[in-house]
Amino acid sequence: MVSVLKLKKSAQGEDKIPLNSRLYLHIRSPLYPQLNDKAVFVDKTWTVGRSLDKITEWFKITPPMNMHQSFDANKRLSIFHAKEPEDVPKRLAMQDRLQQLPSVESGDTVYLAPADWDYSDL
Repeated sequence: MVSVLKLKKSAQGEDKIPLNSRLYLHIRSPLYPQLNDKAVFVDKTWTVGRSLDKITEWFKITPPMNMHQSFDANKRLSIFHAKEPEDVPKRLAMQDRLQQLPSVESGDTVYLAPADWDYSDL
C-alpha cells in the first residue's frame, strides 16, 4: 500500500483521467533504459495497445523501424506484465482492456520490449 502511494506521487499521465479509473504502473525497458524506474498512470478502460501508444507519446519514445525491411510482428513494441520485478514477464494482448485483466493492478511493473523479447537478461 505504501509503495502504491509513493508511485502515485511520481506517476505521469493525463490529468483528465478520472482518479477512480487510474491504474498506476512502474515501467522498465531493455530497449529504453531512460524509462527504467519511471511511473505512469493509464486509464484502466483503455486497451493495452492504447496504453502503449500513450506511454510512448508521453516519454517521446520512437519505436525502432527499418524502412528497408518488411514489417516483423515479433519486433513490434509490446507491453509485458510482471506482478513483482522478479516475476517472469508475460506479454499482454494489444486488444485487451486493462480492466479485463485481473492480474494487472496498481503498483505492478510493465516492460516495454519487442514481442520476441528474451527476458532472461533481466
